[in-house]
Amino acid sequence: MSVSDLVWFPMAVLLGSYVQTVTGFSFGLVVMAVLTVTDTAPVAFSAVVISALALINLGAALRGRYSLIERSIFLQTAAAVVPGVGLGMWLLYWLSQTSMRVLEGILGVVVITGALVAVIRPQRSHEPGGWWTHLGTGAAAGLLSGAYAVSAPPLVFYLYRLKIPFEVAKATIMSLFLVTTSTRTVTAVVAGQFDAMVAGVVLMSAPFVVIGTIAGRRFPPAVSEERLLRVVFFLLVVMGATLCIGSVAGTVS
Repeated sequence: MSVSDLVWFPMAVLLGSYVQTVTGFSFGLVVMAVLTVTDTAPVAFSAVVISALALINLGAALRGRYSLIERSIFLQTAAAVVPGVGLGMWLLYWLSQTSMRVLEGILGVVVITGALVAVIRPQRSHEPGGWWTHLGTGAAAGLLSGAYAVSAPPLVFYLYRLKIPFEVAKATIMSLFLVTTSTRTVTAVVAGQFDAMVAGVVLMSAPFVVIGTIAGRRFPPAVSEERLLRVVFFLLVVMGATLCIGSVAGTVS
């Protein structure tokens, strides 16, 4: 990795950790988008690193909030995560071997979708769905986590629509992130993807996860949450559009 790559990695991680702590999601979206747009590392490499680093971020962010988790929704949704992660990792491997441009284009769509989910906050007026709804949400989150280390869009879209307190939804979402990232990290280790290079980047970036998390808790932004989400939305849309345009241009040429 070049010197510029070694700078982009911790900076992306610092930004993602701060946003994750303040908003309750977006760590994977922000970090993956920044690293891919700047061509810092391949998607497959970034996904392994992000999953490992997310464990640190989530462990710190969830401290003292475990009692808020909605256990019924958590257990039913988490049950479908493992097969979803396996399928997503297979999809990542297949696309990495056949078409990197398509892989990056899909990532662009995922990033833009995540941005839309971040900024559109529906009224929490829906009753929790049945077990099939929770399983479907967990499978979708696992699929995106396996492919891109990004599981936010389906979880946020579903849980923030339910008639449960915001802090309960936020804690439940982060706990499910912990399940998806743990599953992905363990699978990567078993598959031999967690090599010395990955370990080195994780160790280098880990302090920035802690710094970003502490900063998010102690120094929240002076602007309203709504305005912050709009800023995150703008940044993610720009990065997602850049990936989509690059994918189309590369495929055509």
